[in-house]
Amino acid sequence: APAGEATLVKANVFGGNEKTKVEMRVDDGTWTPMRQVRKPDPAYEETYARESGIGTPFRRSPVPMASSHLWEGLTPDNLNPGAHRIEVRATDMFGQVYTNVRLVHVGRKP
Repeated sequence: APAGEATLVKANVFGGNEKTKVEMRVDDGTWTPMRQVRKPDPAYEETYARESGIGTPFRRSPVPMASSHLWEGLTPDNLNPGAHRIEVRATDMFGQVYTNVRLVHVGRKP
C-alpha cells in the first residue's frame, strides 16, 4: 500500500461469531476494534472461481455464501514507508485469546 492511505485489513476468525471480540493494531499502536462483516470468504471465492474451468465428471463446490467469521478494519493513513507489523487479536465468548501477526510493506507515494 502507498504511504498516506489507509489499507483494509481482513481477518478470518475460524469459529468466530457475534460474541467474538476482534481487534487489530499496527506495530505497537493502540488496539482498535474490527467490525464483523457478512460476506463470502474471499479465499473460498477464489477457489470456487478456479473450479469454473473444470469440466465433468468433476462436482463443483457449493456456491460461496456469507460467512459469520469475517472481520475488517483499516490501518492508520499516516504510516511511514517501510515494514510494519499488523497484529490481530480475537477473544472468544469463553475469554480465550488468539493472536496472529503479518508483516506488510508500505511503499512511497507515487
